[in-house]
Amino acid sequence: MLGTKFQEKSQKGKQLREKIKYNNRLGSSGYGGLLYQKKAKLGVSIKEINRSQLWLMARKNSSGGYEDDVQQVAEKIVGVTFLLLGLQ
Repeated sequence: MLGTKFQEKSQKGKQLREKIKYNNRLGSSGYGGLLYQKKAKLGVSIKEINRSQLWLMARKNSSGGYEDDVQQVAEKIVGVTFLLLGLQ
């Protein structure tokens, strides 16, 4: 049998996991690994990638698109980004 502390910790983890609405696809490397990869690939500094860009990158699927629920949020983020940059 598993210890009670482990079971409590496991239950807490399950409860937290249920609250996550938009899944990321980062795996064990997390956001740090994504930043490292993008920095190397794009040749930019970490400071040049903002949080909204990271959020979008973390949720792209293997075909480069987004799931339906994420797509709506992605469109909002892109729209706001264009407005802020004056590109629209």
